[in-house]
Amino acid sequence: MKYLISIFLLITNVAIAQKPSQKDLQNAMKEYEKMMNDPQIKKLMQDSVAQKYMGKGKMPADSKALQQQMNFAMQHVSQQQQNKIFGTETLPKKDVARIAALPKAILSNEQFKAYLQKVKIAVQKKISAENKNLATQFLAQISAGTNINYSIAAVACLNKAKQQAALYILSEAVTQPNLDVNDVNNFAALLNINGGEHLALPILQKINTEYPSNSTVLNNIGQSWFGLGDFNKSEKYIDSSLHFFAGNAEANYTKCYLELQKGNTQQAIDYLIKAIQNGYSSDKEAKLKKLGKKLTSDMLKWNLPKPADPLGINSILVFRPEDFYTDINGQNSLADKWKDFEQQIANTKQSLEPEFKNAANNYAATFQQMISNPSHTPVTSSFIQIKAGKMADALTADFNDYMTRTGKEKLEIFKDVIPDEIEINKKLGKIRDETNNDQAAFCQAAIPLVDNFLAKYNPLIESYSATHIKRVKVYVNDMAYLGQFIYEDDNVFNAYLYSLKAILLDALYSYPGRSLIPTAPVYFELEPKCVEHKKLDITVGSKLPDFDSVHCNTHIVIGIPGVCSARFDCNKETDDCELGPVHIKYNENLSTGDYNAHAEVSISKSIGLKQKGIFTSDFSAGISDYVEWNNKGVTDVGITATAGIDAGISTEVEVGEGKDKDTYSIEKNATVIGVEAKISILSGPSLSGEGILHGVEINGADFK
Repeated sequence: MKYLISIFLLITNVAIAQKPSQKDLQNAMKEYEKMMNDPQIKKLMQDSVAQKYMGKGKMPADSKALQQQMNFAMQHVSQQQQNKIFGTETLPKKDVARIAALPKAILSNEQFKAYLQKVKIAVQKKISAENKNLATQFLAQISAGTNINYSIAAVACLNKAKQQAALYILSEAVTQPNLDVNDVNNFAALLNINGGEHLALPILQKINTEYPSNSTVLNNIGQSWFGLGDFNKSEKYIDSSLHFFAGNAEANYTKCYLELQKGNTQQAIDYLIKAIQNGYSSDKEAKLKKLGKKLTSDMLKWNLPKPADPLGINSILVFRPEDFYTDINGQNSLADKWKDFEQQIANTKQSLEPEFKNAANNYAATFQQMISNPSHTPVTSSFIQIKAGKMADALTADFNDYMTRTGKEKLEIFKDVIPDEIEINKKLGKIRDETNNDQAAFCQAAIPLVDNFLAKYNPLIESYSATHIKRVKVYVNDMAYLGQFIYEDDNVFNAYLYSLKAILLDALYSYPGRSLIPTAPVYFELEPKCVEHKKLDITVGSKLPDFDSVHCNTHIVIGIPGVCSARFDCNKETDDCELGPVHIKYNENLSTGDYNAHAEVSISKSIGLKQKGIFTSDFSAGISDYVEWNNKGVTDVGITATAGIDAGISTEVEVGEGKDKDTYSIEKNATVIGVEAKISILSGPSLSGEGILHGVEINGADFK
């Protein structure tokens, strides 16, 4: 519902800076209708635009002027802007010139420091004044000895799509007396992102000599070669990165394109699915769709803690009878229990209807008010809302497929339940006539018919009903949990919960012959004189417990404490991105082009700083929180694992083995129990043409 509302608001042009009046909306709708009724527009919609109006046919006079404007616009925007406008992927071609200019050997320590200084100067010339000013504010805080460092400040900027500011900050980091290997890697990753793959490669190759088995460094080297168009070398390093960490989101994403270059579509799809599983983004989903595959629930991971039973369904399942019967004696013993449960289900459904109607009416009133008084605030969706919506869509598609398949199967099995009942009643009528109302003779002939009927169907129902109810329970619980993030309006959410509860209640008691997927035993009303009716020693009439109300029990903080953070209490987002006089706001800059990146806040078992070659700091792998983002903002967060250490969705993670095993509580971007948290950035594949650093040249004479 939220997405329908969002589309409506966008169509009526209310998501603009100035609040439109009702008259403005009416005029806009009239203009739209006038445009769509224009004969030329109708003809244009009917004809082939691509063939007739893009150079192969004569264009109407008005269309000529429009085409001239389009041609002028395309001549005065960058390739990246054009790609962004049209959603075009531009795979890199082999850049012989940039490859030839690379140093022929690994830089010595002195050469490396000199190289970094030259790259810094060249890069900073490309940074806009606005981004330079923002970066300067962060650098001042770092110099003042606050709790942030260069990489933390850079990620704070990236979280709000300020990649040039992040690049400037890290360009300063790499010319400090003590080179932190994380800062140097992160600087190289941002060089990749901004089209400076030729600048990044010598840096990454130097790091790789000191840390030859680090999946992050290997990924970034592979991305450099990909951006330079050397797919063979790119694949060598991407494969190595995946060898050490198979879940590397960006390495899998690039591997997808490398397989496509070889014509291996299925392998490409497999790698793309892994990339989505370990870091969802709309770009990856769009690519999957282009490859002819739909997003399904098993391709998405909710890598954050969630309750096992948010609706309290387990408390209701306790009241559902477990015993089925296969003969008339068993039926007479258990009938009251099943009938009582059926009545409780009906009562619960009836009690929920007023809640649904009240929520629907309240939302209708709110919606009408919103239409009458449209807000000037843009309609936006947070990344967590988008992913929750995608997961809900995928879960629903899977569930509908399951219901369709199972429904067809069970319909075939149970289509004769009612006909069989009718046929038995006909036979009983004949038996009554034939036995001349002899009760004993009638019962002797009738009981086997009923027993055969019960024995035919009830074992079948019992054999799969528990599995079916479990399937429905998982679906309803997952959808209820995700709904907290999807629906901002409480009335919409409450109406949504009603539909989920109805699905569960229908599954708990579905009678054969009256529903496609039965879960209740068949019942045959035989004359009580034939079999003594037995009462169980149970309390019949117990009230089915109410559903627990779903409440927000997920609280996520993304960002850097004291610098920039976004807090999500289910679907309520609170941003705090201030640094002194600077307040970071999202400001999309088309000139920067598209990019993909992945940051991990690793929790390393090694404690303290280590000197290794020219670098300080430890770069070992470990458990990590991650943030996946692109130029549209944050797209995913979660907990992952590196170097073969397993991690689930819990925030409590075991690190180490044997007596050295410890359990740590992962907190976003923080130092945990003396274990230093380190931020490492992985760049993704270059798919948008030339970046701002593409043409930057470093005199390589001193480095040959």
